[in-house]
Amino acid sequence: MENINNSLQPIVELDGVSKTYGHGDTRVRALKNINVSLYKGQFTSIMGPSGSGKSTMLHVIAGLDNPTRGTITVDGVDITHLKDKQLTELRRSRIGFIFQSFNLVPTINVLDNIMLPTQLSGTKVDMQWLKKVVDSLGLTTRLKHRPSELSGGQQQRVAVARALVSRPAIIVADEPTGNLDSKTSDEVLAILRQAVDEFGQTVIMVTHNPSVAKVSDRVVVVADGTIKADMVGATPEQVIALL
Repeated sequence: MENINNSLQPIVELDGVSKTYGHGDTRVRALKNINVSLYKGQFTSIMGPSGSGKSTMLHVIAGLDNPTRGTITVDGVDITHLKDKQLTELRRSRIGFIFQSFNLVPTINVLDNIMLPTQLSGTKVDMQWLKKVVDSLGLTTRLKHRPSELSGGQQQRVAVARALVSRPAIIVADEPTGNLDSKTSDEVLAILRQAVDEFGQTVIMVTHNPSVAKVSDRVVVVADGTIKADMVGATPEQVIALL
């Protein structure tokens, strides 16, 4: 099933992307000649069974891993052959990261955690934007707290705010609800949906949970290193049938 709106502007493009790990008998082809465009202002979920290649796909998009073959373009920049320093700078300025494990710094407070990427990149913080993000995520009264003083859901909200504050070209989320209960998971997914609808962000999320089909615009199903399906407006039942 495919129903992609070609009027949207591509912000991530994978052209003939393959990724192979190991050699000989231990050789694993995690991605096999992937060709796909992901669009600006869209919430895309990448799904698939364990070992399907979905996390590898997210990692090469985010510049956390290099493809064995092919070209990856992020926000108009070919990241495939960037040097380490250039790639680090691009990740800091154009990619926001949200992980299952939150990855907050335990020794600093919420506000400092949120502002950490901009401090590392030396970019000026738009304080009005920061206030809007913090208010929208319900973190205004938690800015002076340490991560250990927050619930899991609140910690993930901080991670979302940290990803949003620099207004990156894309936000990549790797199983962001994996450590959360169902109620908190729904809240975090609603926040990511809000980031797309109200803030105009682009979210690319890896998940194993078909219920995210309800909140994402597009579901890309990966199996055995290839794209098995690419669906817009899919129901959880349609996704489950392909997993």
